Amino acid sequence: MKTPLFAVACVGIGAAGVFSYTKIAMHQAELDSTNEKKERIVNVEHSYVKMQKNYDLEKDLKKKAEDALNDTRAEIELKESQKLASKRTLKDLDNKVANQQEQIEEVETLIKKVKEAFQGQNVELEEIPAFVEKLNEERKDLQKQSEELAIAVEEVQKKLDANNADLADLNKRESERINSLRQNSLSSLITAVNSNWGFVIIKPHPNALIDADSNLIIVRGAQHIGRLSINAVEANRVIADIDYDSLVAGARVRAGDRVILAKANSR
Repeated sequence: MKTPLFAVACVGIGAAGVFSYTKIAMHQAELDSTNEKKERIVNVEHSYVKMQKNYDLEKDLKKKAEDALNDTRAEIELKESQKLASKRTLKDLDNKVANQQEQIEEVETLIKKVKEAFQGQNVELEEIPAFVEKLNEERKDLQKQSEELAIAVEEVQKKLDANNADLADLNKRESERINSLRQNSLSSLITAVNSNWGFVIIKPHPNALIDADSNLIIVRGAQHIGRLSINAVEANRVIADIDYDSLVAGARVRAGDRVILAKANSR
């Protein structure tokens, strides 16, 4: 009985040993795997630290390179600005040179003209300023005389204008007087007679001055046969009422009779 039990126990102990060994092997494998992972993590961390240092170094180098690039660009811009300023300065100098050259040519031309102007005056070039000053003094004297003459001429002109104005006024008055006297010889034509209403229509002479205050006499040949009183003065005709009390006995106003001013103008 003991022998089988012992055998069974041995088998159990052997199985337990095998199981334990198997478990130990598994734990050892896991432990080895864990240690390997830790070692990898450590290696990765070392690599990261190294890469971070390299990155920081590269970043610093990049910053320095960017600063250097900005400095270079600023220097280039400064050089370009200086270049433009130099071009402007050069252009200004060219313009000044050109202006100076023009002035030199003008002075040379002026000197030539001065020499030509004073040719035959027996005046040296260095004596010209004094000679010109003398001429200026003479010119001032002549100008003063000219101004005095201008004042005298202005006074005479004022008198002449006044005389002309008086003459024009006299001529106007004379013309008006002649026109007024001429009215005495002008006669206008009666073109129509309305006996029922007692008025006539007159075609005035082109030069006749007939207005609403004019008094008219009817003439037939050399005979005065009556008077008219103005009723209306229009553009091309005059309407006048017949003064029947002034008519010569037995006379009747007819178309074709003429009218003249009742009062002769004396001036």
